[in-house]
Amino acid sequence: MCDTTTTHGAPLWRCTKRGEPTREGDGSARGEAALITGAGSGIGAATAKLFAAEGAAVSVVDVRAEAAEQVAEGIRRQGGESLGLGGDVSDPADVERFVAETVAAFDALHILHNHAGVLLECA
Repeated sequence: MCDTTTTHGAPLWRCTKRGEPTREGDGSARGEAALITGAGSGIGAATAKLFAAEGAAVSVVDVRAEAAEQVAEGIRRQGGESLGLGGDVSDPADVERFVAETVAAFDALHILHNHAGVLLECA
């Protein structure tokens, strides 16, 4: 069963791998490597910071390389392990590079949070 407490009025679902509730800040992501796309600002950046606060090593990915690196630097200043990567999630070569660089830096990839959006032109 999962905890359904609320944070800022929104439901917060947090479970361990065994389905037991966890509490924010308990290090439940310690030892995990996460790759967060669209993490240069806003909700994506907040997600990257949350995973880092929970103990994960985080690859911060954004189409704006400078923004990704700024978020990653902030995580490192707080004592976390983070990598800032620029590139486009709609480009398969960039996606392969994100994954390869994450695995090279953290020896694994356990968590993928794809927050980046892709706009498609319709005829």
